[in-house]
Amino acid sequence: MCNEGVCHRYTPCTSPGSVNMADSESPYNERLQRLECQFTWNLERNDKLNIPDILQTLEVKIQHAAYRNALIMYNVKAYLLHQLRRSTEALSCLERSLEQLRRDHQASADHHFLTIYGNYAWIYYDLNNFHQVDVYLDKFQEISSRLSFDLSHSAHTFAERGWSLLEVGIRNGYQAATLFKKALELYPDENDFLAGLAFSTSSHAEYSEDADIRKEAIRLLDQLVMKCPHNWEAKACLAKMLQDTGHRKNLAKARKLMDDDFQECSNPEVLRIIAGLYRIIPFRKSLEILERAKHLAPDYHKLVQEIGHLYRHQIYHLIDDGRLRAIEEASKFYTAAIELMPWNMSARMDLAEMYALQYKNDLEGIIYSMISSVVESLSKDSKQRFYLQYGIYFLYKIHRPSSGIEILKKGFQIKPNSKFGVKCKKNLTYYILLDRTKEEEIDGFISELEDARRSK
Repeated sequence: MCNEGVCHRYTPCTSPGSVNMADSESPYNERLQRLECQFTWNLERNDKLNIPDILQTLEVKIQHAAYRNALIMYNVKAYLLHQLRRSTEALSCLERSLEQLRRDHQASADHHFLTIYGNYAWIYYDLNNFHQVDVYLDKFQEISSRLSFDLSHSAHTFAERGWSLLEVGIRNGYQAATLFKKALELYPDENDFLAGLAFSTSSHAEYSEDADIRKEAIRLLDQLVMKCPHNWEAKACLAKMLQDTGHRKNLAKARKLMDDDFQECSNPEVLRIIAGLYRIIPFRKSLEILERAKHLAPDYHKLVQEIGHLYRHQIYHLIDDGRLRAIEEASKFYTAAIELMPWNMSARMDLAEMYALQYKNDLEGIIYSMISSVVESLSKDSKQRFYLQYGIYFLYKIHRPSSGIEILKKGFQIKPNSKFGVKCKKNLTYYILLDRTKEEEIDGFISELEDARRSK
């Protein structure tokens, strides 16, 4: 059983998105706010950040993949570590970023130096080391004075901002795609900017109801694969998007993409995406891929959780003892994922679903009680999924319908047309069939919310 009470909190420190009144009076405030860097780009604009999870994913990508934008990942890591008040590590990341820059980015070095120096200035400002703030503001000014255009309109600045938004959350896909389009307008043949546009558009498609956005994402990924046939991440993302359409022609194309020899791929995160292509890759093959990825990154919690997903997918194709074994295996791997990353609320909710299938109501309830204490710190998706599962638990497991209905209402109104929002509505309307006395309350709530959305 997982350690249900464990949950690491973090306390963000001051950044431009949360400058207090004292800081706004600082003589440095105006100069710092004008810097183009991770500290001024409002990376948490669309959602809460699960910082420990993002940090581990970034480290896996940096360690196991030949990313040309590892420099940007170090900058994002520095920003996130500083939010955790781990400033020494944050400064170390900026040193690594400088090393990467001097080695790999000669052509665009000035633009990247500006971002790094901006981050240095912000961290030292927050540490009250004003001598160092002056040093890096002067370095920034020295470089910017020899550039003949507005720094905020540099293609490389657009791109770094776009990659940074993507690294902290796929809900930022729309904003990131806008930035990569601007970068491509300046350098139409730059494959790195095309990759950014393709990945950000596919992220946007995950949260959009517009089928045209999904088509555009597939087109861009297809174009990227044609230009860069050894971009394994592009192939994996394209295969996933094709699979998710469910169309026979697209499934055949996705299978053909997966015919490539991925033995050259050493990126555990990409291997995780490939292993999750349940419709086109057999269970045993997916398990082999994940075991290979685990050998590369044994402590990466998402790989362990993905093995749990593999077994969970099997549950719906097995009966009797086979089904019970799949539930037990899924539970085992979800528990292991939680032990690796206690802040992983997604794995906790996965485990709660397995307890529900085993009728372990007490254990399921312990998990929900723990998550409810931190629910306001969760992302919108995680929060909506939690309200869905918790509402069902109240309705059908402990038979407290009034509480269950209120919880499902909370979930539904976060984003009514998302997959979890639709399920919240479905469970609310289904409950009317069981208790007609709730019909007026539930129907009235749904109608009022949907009318308000249509009038916008």
